[in-house]
Amino acid sequence: MAKNADKRAKQGARTGSELEPAQKPARTVPTWLRRIGCFLGALFCAFGVLYAVMVFLVGKGSPIFIVAIVVFGAMALHLIRAGLGDGRWRAERPER
Repeated sequence: MAKNADKRAKQGARTGSELEPAQKPARTVPTWLRRIGCFLGALFCAFGVLYAVMVFLVGKGSPIFIVAIVVFGAMALHLIRAGLGDGRWRAERPER
């Protein structure tokens, strides 16, 4: 017990006397790379919609494919809008 108490006391004294290092700015993804990623993701979701429609209509697909169509379609639209945006995920609301 005495060893642990001594270690804690030394750590507390050491951390209080040290200067905190300067914080680095957060790294961001370049806009061109984010746009490429968004459009590739939207293309993948579009193929998911096409595949789900084909399986549902041509094959013997279950009604869960309707959910897949809606989800993949919504995600594709979201990714296209995010890729066309200015890099912010949320739009600023105007002040009243």
